[in-house]
Amino acid sequence: MKIYEANGNRFILGSEEIDVVKMCEEYRCDGYLKIFSHRMSIFNADGSEALLCVNGLHCFAHYLYDENEKYDVFALVVQNEIYKCEIIQKEPFISVVSVKIPVIYRNFVDVGNEHMILLDENIENAAQLCKRFDCNISYVRIISQSCIEVKTYERGVGFTLSCGSGNIASSYYCYVNGLCDAQVNILNEGGVCFIEIKDHVEMKAMSRFVQEI
Repeated sequence: MKIYEANGNRFILGSEEIDVVKMCEEYRCDGYLKIFSHRMSIFNADGSEALLCVNGLHCFAHYLYDENEKYDVFALVVQNEIYKCEIIQKEPFISVVSVKIPVIYRNFVDVGNEHMILLDENIENAAQLCKRFDCNISYVRIISQSCIEVKTYERGVGFTLSCGSGNIASSYYCYVNGLCDAQVNILNEGGVCFIEIKDHVEMKAMSRFVQEI
């Protein structure tokens, strides 16, 4: 098994049956990505299964490349949905994940998993909101038309240094409401990524191999 990190999100990747809670706690990881060929199942740090993890897709492509699958474009499967991941640079390792245009209802955005988007609000009630609405909670601060800051409380994990689907949900919500451009930099505690909204949404981020376990 190996650990990879993308934009501050750390994951264990492998094909084994493991005690997810114990291993994530021991290695300070946000989840376990269980791999079978080009398909992965996503388990949060509390052992619950997630529907999507975009930073995990960046790590998955990096993992496959390091496993001698030397392709520039991968078709990766999560929950029977296919996601395109294109490697655009090897050192440092940078890839672009493409997702379908999200669905918005009020301030809820469905990227494949659901996020409540809150602008300039206090983060103290994150756990209660997550439990009440059974979704991830993304807090957004608008810096400019080309830059926003996002902090996400994820179901089964809590606050993380980054959440890829939260970044996509937040940027798309802000774009639809005229708060940011179609090309926008996202600031997370774990780093910076770039979102571009077309007839789909692309997220560009850097990933790195951390260690073998």
